[in-house]
Amino acid sequence: MLYISLGVGYAKLEIFDESIHYFNKAIEMTDGEENYYYNRALSYFLAKQFKKSLEDCNKVITLNPDYPDVYLLRGDVYECIEEYPKALDDYSTLIKLNPSLKIAYSERGKIYNILKDYDNAIQDYSNAIRLSSDDASDYFNRGNILYILGKYQEALEDFDKAIVYEPQLAEPYANRALAKIGLNKPTIDILADFEVAIRLNPAMEGIYSNIAIIKNNIGEHEEAIEYALKDIENYPDLPNPYFEIARSYGFQKNKVVTLEYLSKAIDLADGYKSMAVQVPAFDWLSEDSDFLALVS
Repeated sequence: MLYISLGVGYAKLEIFDESIHYFNKAIEMTDGEENYYYNRALSYFLAKQFKKSLEDCNKVITLNPDYPDVYLLRGDVYECIEEYPKALDDYSTLIKLNPSLKIAYSERGKIYNILKDYDNAIQDYSNAIRLSSDDASDYFNRGNILYILGKYQEALEDFDKAIVYEPQLAEPYANRALAKIGLNKPTIDILADFEVAIRLNPAMEGIYSNIAIIKNNIGEHEEAIEYALKDIENYPDLPNPYFEIARSYGFQKNKVVTLEYLSKAIDLADGYKSMAVQVPAFDWLSEDSDFLALVS
Protein backbone atom coordinates (compact mmCIF):
# COMPACT_ATOMS: atom_id res chain seq x y z
CA MET A 1 0.00 0.00 0.00
CA LEU A 2 1.25 3.48 -0.92
CA TYR A 3 0.55 4.94 2.53
CA ILE A 4 2.68 2.27 4.20
CA SER A 5 5.53 2.84 1.76
CA LEU A 6 5.37 6.58 2.40
CA GLY A 7 5.23 6.04 6.15
CA VAL A 8 8.27 3.76 6.10
CA GLY A 9 10.12 6.16 3.81
CA TYR A 10 9.54 9.17 6.04
CA ALA A 11 10.50 7.11 9.10
CA LYS A 12 13.84 6.26 7.45
CA LEU A 13 14.34 9.99 6.86
CA GLU A 14 13.47 10.59 10.55
CA ILE A 15 10.55 12.80 9.57
CA PHE A 16 8.25 11.20 12.08
CA ASP A 17 5.27 13.54 11.89
CA GLU A 18 4.86 12.67 8.21
CA SER A 19 5.55 9.01 8.87
CA ILE A 20 2.83 8.87 11.54
CA HIS A 21 0.44 10.79 9.26
CA TYR A 22 0.70 8.15 6.53
CA PHE A 23 0.41 5.24 8.95
CA ASN A 24 -2.75 6.92 10.27
CA LYS A 25 -4.11 6.96 6.71
CA ALA A 26 -3.26 3.28 6.23
CA ILE A 27 -5.01 2.33 9.47
CA GLU A 28 -8.11 4.37 8.58
CA MET A 29 -8.42 2.76 5.17
CA THR A 30 -8.03 -0.85 6.32
CA ASP A 31 -9.63 -0.75 9.77
CA GLY A 32 -6.15 -1.50 11.08
CA GLU A 33 -3.73 -4.36 10.66
CA GLU A 34 -1.12 -5.43 13.16
CA ASN A 35 1.75 -4.42 10.86
CA TYR A 36 0.35 -0.92 10.45
CA TYR A 37 -0.03 -0.42 14.20
CA TYR A 38 3.46 -1.82 14.72
CA ASN A 39 4.99 0.59 12.21
CA ARG A 40 3.18 3.53 13.76
CA ALA A 41 4.27 2.37 17.23
CA LEU A 42 7.86 2.33 15.99
CA SER A 43 7.57 5.86 14.61
CA TYR A 44 6.02 7.07 17.86
CA PHE A 45 8.89 5.43 19.75
CA LEU A 46 11.56 7.02 17.56
CA ALA A 47 9.78 10.35 18.01
CA LYS A 48 9.93 9.77 21.79
CA GLN A 49 6.15 9.75 22.08
CA PHE A 50 6.29 6.77 24.40
CA LYS A 51 2.69 6.77 25.63
CA LYS A 52 1.30 6.61 22.10
CA SER A 53 3.87 3.99 21.12
CA LEU A 54 2.80 1.89 24.09
CA GLU A 55 -0.86 2.15 23.08
CA ASP A 56 -0.08 0.93 19.57
CA CYS A 57 2.08 -1.90 20.89
CA ASN A 58 -0.80 -3.04 23.08
CA LYS A 59 -3.11 -2.93 20.05
CA VAL A 60 -0.73 -5.15 18.09
CA ILE A 61 -0.61 -7.69 20.90
CA THR A 62 -4.41 -7.69 21.08
CA LEU A 63 -4.55 -8.47 17.37
CA ASN A 64 -1.69 -10.99 17.44
CA PRO A 65 -0.18 -12.02 20.78
CA ASP A 66 2.52 -14.04 18.96
CA TYR A 67 4.00 -11.05 17.09
CA PRO A 68 7.66 -11.19 18.22
CA ASP A 69 8.89 -7.75 17.14
CA VAL A 70 6.30 -5.91 19.18
CA TYR A 71 7.62 -7.37 22.43
CA LEU A 72 11.08 -6.03 21.60
CA LEU A 73 9.63 -2.62 20.82
CA ARG A 74 7.37 -2.51 23.88
CA GLY A 75 10.26 -3.67 26.03
CA ASP A 76 12.31 -0.77 24.68
CA VAL A 77 9.45 1.62 25.48
CA TYR A 78 9.25 0.31 29.04
CA GLU A 79 13.01 0.65 29.39
CA CYS A 80 12.86 4.29 28.26
CA ILE A 81 10.14 5.13 30.78
CA GLU A 82 12.02 3.13 33.45
CA GLU A 83 9.39 0.46 34.00
CA TYR A 84 12.07 -2.17 34.16
CA PRO A 85 10.12 -5.20 35.43
CA LYS A 86 7.67 -4.78 32.53
CA ALA A 87 10.56 -4.49 30.09
CA LEU A 88 12.00 -7.67 31.56
CA ASP A 89 8.69 -9.48 31.04
CA ASP A 90 8.51 -8.40 27.40
CA TYR A 91 12.06 -9.46 26.58
CA SER A 92 11.40 -12.79 28.29
CA THR A 93 8.25 -13.29 26.19
CA LEU A 94 10.27 -12.48 23.08
CA ILE A 95 12.85 -15.12 24.03
CA LYS A 96 10.06 -17.69 24.41
CA LEU A 97 8.77 -16.79 20.94
CA ASN A 98 12.22 -16.70 19.36
CA PRO A 99 14.89 -18.31 21.55
CA SER A 100 17.57 -17.76 18.89
CA LEU A 101 17.19 -13.97 18.74
CA LYS A 102 20.44 -12.54 20.01
CA ILE A 103 19.20 -9.00 20.66
CA ALA A 104 16.53 -10.28 23.05
CA TYR A 105 19.22 -11.66 25.38
CA SER A 106 21.30 -8.47 25.08
CA GLU A 107 18.34 -6.28 25.98
CA ARG A 108 17.19 -8.49 28.83
CA GLY A 109 20.76 -8.60 30.11
CA LYS A 110 20.75 -4.80 30.18
CA ILE A 111 17.62 -4.78 32.33
CA TYR A 112 18.97 -7.43 34.70
CA ASN A 113 22.08 -5.26 35.03
CA ILE A 114 20.00 -2.17 35.86
CA LEU A 115 18.15 -4.22 38.47
CA LYS A 116 21.51 -5.45 39.83
CA ASP A 117 20.63 -9.07 39.10
CA TYR A 118 24.17 -9.68 37.96
CA ASP A 119 24.10 -13.47 37.67
CA ASN A 120 21.18 -13.41 35.24
CA ALA A 121 22.70 -10.46 33.37
CA ILE A 122 25.94 -12.38 32.86
CA GLN A 123 24.00 -15.42 31.70
CA ASP A 124 22.04 -13.37 29.16
CA TYR A 125 25.11 -11.64 27.79
CA SER A 126 26.80 -15.03 27.52
CA ASN A 127 23.83 -16.37 25.56
CA ALA A 128 23.97 -13.33 23.27
CA ILE A 129 27.68 -13.97 22.68
CA ARG A 130 26.96 -17.64 21.97
CA LEU A 131 24.46 -16.62 19.31
CA SER A 132 26.65 -13.91 17.81
CA SER A 133 30.24 -13.73 19.00
CA ASP A 134 31.32 -10.53 17.25
CA ASP A 135 29.29 -7.87 19.06
CA ALA A 136 31.61 -5.70 21.13
CA SER A 137 28.78 -4.34 23.28
CA ASP A 138 27.97 -7.75 24.80
CA TYR A 139 31.59 -8.32 25.82
CA PHE A 140 31.82 -4.76 27.13
CA ASN A 141 28.62 -4.98 29.17
CA ARG A 142 29.50 -8.39 30.59
CA GLY A 143 32.98 -7.10 31.38
CA ASN A 144 31.52 -4.18 33.32
CA ILE A 145 29.51 -6.55 35.50
CA LEU A 146 32.49 -8.82 36.08
CA TYR A 147 34.48 -5.75 37.11
CA ILE A 148 31.77 -4.73 39.59
CA LEU A 149 31.93 -8.25 41.04
CA GLY A 150 35.70 -7.96 41.45
CA LYS A 151 36.43 -10.57 38.77
CA TYR A 152 39.10 -8.43 37.20
CA GLN A 153 40.81 -11.06 35.06
CA GLU A 154 37.54 -12.15 33.45
CA ALA A 155 36.58 -8.51 32.99
CA LEU A 156 39.93 -7.83 31.36
CA GLU A 157 39.40 -10.67 28.91
CA ASP A 158 35.98 -9.32 27.95
CA PHE A 159 37.34 -5.81 27.42
CA ASP A 160 40.07 -7.35 25.24
CA LYS A 161 37.36 -8.95 23.10
CA ALA A 162 35.38 -5.72 22.89
CA ILE A 163 38.50 -3.94 21.63
CA VAL A 164 39.11 -6.63 19.01
CA TYR A 165 35.64 -6.15 17.54
CA GLU A 166 35.34 -2.35 18.03
CA PRO A 167 38.88 -0.90 18.25
CA GLN A 168 37.59 2.66 17.77
CA LEU A 169 35.44 2.64 20.93
CA ALA A 170 37.04 4.51 23.81
CA GLU A 171 35.14 2.95 26.73
CA PRO A 172 36.62 -0.57 26.55
CA TYR A 173 40.15 0.86 26.78
CA ALA A 174 39.21 3.00 29.78
CA ASN A 175 37.52 0.12 31.57
CA ARG A 176 40.32 -2.29 30.70
CA ALA A 177 42.65 0.17 32.44
CA LEU A 178 40.45 -0.04 35.55
CA ALA A 179 40.57 -3.84 35.43
CA LYS A 180 44.35 -3.64 35.16
CA ILE A 181 44.40 -1.47 38.28
CA GLY A 182 42.44 -4.19 40.07
CA LEU A 183 45.02 -6.75 38.90
CA ASN A 184 47.97 -4.54 39.92
CA LYS A 185 49.26 -4.41 36.37
CA PRO A 186 52.20 -2.09 35.59
CA THR A 187 51.34 1.59 35.71
CA ILE A 188 52.71 2.11 32.21
CA ASP A 189 50.19 -0.39 30.81
CA ILE A 190 47.30 1.23 32.68
CA LEU A 191 48.20 4.72 31.50
CA ALA A 192 48.59 3.47 27.93
CA ASP A 193 44.96 2.31 27.88
CA PHE A 194 43.74 5.58 29.36
CA GLU A 195 45.70 7.54 26.76
CA VAL A 196 44.15 5.53 23.91
CA ALA A 197 40.70 6.16 25.37
CA ILE A 198 41.41 9.89 25.54
CA ARG A 199 42.60 9.94 21.94
CA LEU A 200 39.38 8.27 20.83
CA ASN A 201 37.10 10.34 23.08
CA PRO A 202 38.77 13.39 24.65
CA ALA A 203 35.57 14.36 26.46
CA MET A 204 34.93 11.05 28.24
CA GLU A 205 33.50 11.75 31.68
CA GLY A 206 35.86 11.07 34.55
CA ILE A 207 38.77 9.68 32.58
CA TYR A 208 41.15 12.50 33.45
CA SER A 209 40.36 12.04 37.13
CA ASN A 210 41.26 8.36 36.84
CA ILE A 211 44.65 9.34 35.45
CA ALA A 212 44.99 11.95 38.20
CA ILE A 213 44.48 9.20 40.80
CA ILE A 214 47.37 7.23 39.31
CA LYS A 215 49.58 10.31 39.03
CA ASN A 216 48.95 11.16 42.68
CA ASN A 217 49.68 7.58 43.70
CA ILE A 218 53.08 7.65 41.98
CA GLY A 219 53.97 11.09 43.31
CA GLU A 220 53.46 13.12 40.13
CA HIS A 221 51.19 15.66 41.79
CA GLU A 222 51.54 18.55 39.36
CA GLU A 223 50.54 16.28 36.48
CA ALA A 224 47.64 14.99 38.57
CA ILE A 225 46.39 18.56 38.95
CA GLU A 226 46.65 19.17 35.20
CA TYR A 227 44.60 16.08 34.40
CA ALA A 228 41.97 16.79 37.05
CA LEU A 229 41.52 20.34 35.77
CA LYS A 230 40.65 18.93 32.34
CA ASP A 231 37.78 16.98 33.90
CA ILE A 232 36.59 20.10 35.70
CA GLU A 233 36.64 22.01 32.42
CA ASN A 234 34.39 19.40 30.78
CA TYR A 235 32.31 18.38 33.81
CA PRO A 236 32.32 21.09 36.49
CA ASP A 237 29.77 19.21 38.62
CA LEU A 238 31.88 16.06 38.85
CA PRO A 239 33.27 15.81 42.42
CA ASN A 240 36.21 13.46 41.89
CA PRO A 241 38.55 15.87 40.08
CA TYR A 242 38.20 18.40 42.91
CA PHE A 243 39.03 15.65 45.38
CA GLU A 244 42.12 14.60 43.41
CA ILE A 245 43.35 18.19 43.27
CA ALA A 246 42.82 18.36 47.03
CA ARG A 247 44.88 15.18 47.35
CA SER A 248 47.63 16.68 45.18
CA TYR A 249 47.89 19.79 47.35
CA GLY A 250 47.50 17.66 50.47
CA PHE A 251 50.60 15.70 49.53
CA GLN A 252 52.33 19.06 49.07
CA LYS A 253 50.99 20.27 52.46
CA ASN A 254 49.33 23.34 51.04
CA LYS A 255 46.51 23.76 53.53
CA VAL A 256 44.62 26.65 51.93
CA VAL A 257 44.29 25.12 48.47
CA THR A 258 43.78 21.61 49.86
CA LEU A 259 40.76 22.73 51.86
CA GLU A 260 39.47 24.86 48.99
CA TYR A 261 39.24 21.90 46.61
CA LEU A 262 38.19 19.44 49.29
CA SER A 263 35.31 21.75 50.16
CA LYS A 264 34.22 21.82 46.51
CA ALA A 265 34.27 18.02 46.33
CA ILE A 266 32.22 17.72 49.53
CA ASP A 267 29.71 20.30 48.30
CA LEU A 268 29.10 18.10 45.26
CA ALA A 269 29.12 14.75 47.08
CA ASP A 270 28.82 14.51 50.85
CA GLY A 271 30.46 11.07 50.87
CA TYR A 272 33.86 12.67 50.43
CA LYS A 273 33.73 13.73 54.09
CA SER A 274 34.22 10.18 55.31
CA MET A 275 36.65 9.43 52.52
CA ALA A 276 38.85 12.39 53.39
CA VAL A 277 39.56 11.20 56.94
CA GLN A 278 40.90 7.92 55.55
CA VAL A 279 43.20 9.37 52.86
CA PRO A 280 46.93 9.52 53.71
CA ALA A 281 47.33 12.81 51.80
CA PHE A 282 45.38 14.52 54.59
CA ASP A 283 46.96 12.77 57.60
CA TRP A 284 48.91 15.90 58.48
CA LEU A 285 45.57 17.72 58.87
CA SER A 286 44.10 15.16 61.27
CA GLU A 287 44.15 17.61 64.19
CA ASP A 288 43.53 20.78 62.20
CA SER A 289 40.32 22.50 63.33
CA ASP A 290 39.41 23.78 59.84
CA PHE A 291 39.83 20.32 58.32
CA LEU A 292 37.85 18.67 61.11
CA ALA A 293 35.04 21.20 60.72
CA LEU A 294 34.90 20.51 57.00
CA VAL A 295 34.71 16.73 57.28
CA SER A 296 32.46 16.48 60.34
